[in-house]
Amino acid sequence: IVSINALEAPVPISGASIELDWVDRFRGTEARNRRGLKNTEDWPVLREELMTAQRTLRANGARRVLLTGTMRLPTWFAAGVAFQETAGFTVAKMKGSELWTKPKDLPPPARIDVSHTISELRVGSDIALAIAIADDPTQDVRRHMALVHPDVPVVTVSPASGVSGASISGLQHGFALAIAVRDLVRDIARVARPPILHLFMACPAGFAVLLGGVW
Repeated sequence: IVSINALEAPVPISGASIELDWVDRFRGTEARNRRGLKNTEDWPVLREELMTAQRTLRANGARRVLLTGTMRLPTWFAAGVAFQETAGFTVAKMKGSELWTKPKDLPPPARIDVSHTISELRVGSDIALAIAIADDPTQDVRRHMALVHPDVPVVTVSPASGVSGASISGLQHGFALAIAVRDLVRDIARVARPPILHLFMACPAGFAVLLGGVW
């Protein structure tokens, strides 16, 4: 068990092998308004803490990792990446009463809708990818990118089942969606070769972990 708290003061977790307390690194006074690092240069520091946790668990022979704690989506995703398949781990998160992890019977990639064809993207330029599952963040992403990187196109990907709080039917569907989004990103990287992919998500935290785990 790896417990990471970035929103609320940590509560001791019985059986946790790793506990990371990042609350004081984020802006805000309580969980509902705590978002964004006080110092954006801390991201490499947090990533190194995750990699140290990864190395510790690997040295101890752990290969199945349950993530728990209080985090925003980018942190859930980053934690999933730290314990992804290519690092030799199987990562998991509880979603309600269901354990979201790599299923025994692997489903084929789910059907997804994508706002652009890859051939429409400029080769060698940054791309923003908006993952629209629980909600559609496209307009917010466009406004943000217009302020910081006005020439970057925003590509939106969503489940073929639509965008809603119930658009993921369960673990099998969630994992199939994660594989589909990962494959899309790999195709974008291969064909368009963006120097930076700016990732934005409106999705369940469990999906962010699954996506990180196969990224």
